[in-house]
Amino acid sequence: MLDNKKKYYMVYTIGYGIIRFVVESFRNNSNVFSWIPFFTTAQFISLAGIITGLSLLIWSLIFPDQLEVDEENITRLKIKKK
Repeated sequence: MLDNKKKYYMVYTIGYGIIRFVVESFRNNSNVFSWIPFFTTAQFISLAGIITGLSLLIWSLIFPDQLEVDEENITRLKIKKK
């Protein structure tokens, strides 16, 4: 299982992305993407953070042993590289 530090980091990434997205929606001096008309650059980066945090959190819930760094996983990765 993941320890609490890793889960807190994932939740922090999601929460920071959400707060940053909301704060950036109130700014008036931001550059707007030409291919996404209503999103600023900072909002797009915030969405990337939210998506990254959510995918890591979902991955950790579905495959709890995959994100652990232990001797067995390191050995398994070394064998796959050969």
